[in-house]
Amino acid sequence: MSQTPIGIEEKSLENNINFYPNPTSGIINLESEFLTKKNSKIQIVNSLGEVLFEENVDKYNSLFNIQHFSTGIYFLKIITEGEIISTQKIIKE
Repeated sequence: MSQTPIGIEEKSLENNINFYPNPTSGIINLESEFLTKKNSKIQIVNSLGEVLFEENVDKYNSLFNIQHFSTGIYFLKIITEGEIISTQKIIKE
């Protein structure tokens, strides 16, 4: 007897986003086709939603430095044309 899964299939944008290392001690490498789109930027926010880092990007691969951040959990946002495409958790060691 086979069972049919119940649910809604979602298209995951996260499959098109690669960032490493995570956890990190400071330098993060981010790769995504979304970074090549017009008016793209990266934001890093804390748990209160405060923007601690923001940078405009226009290429597939970007490096950024959070060495000066305190140890903790942050959120990486990829924003394209004013829309948040993805939010990823970053652990800073």
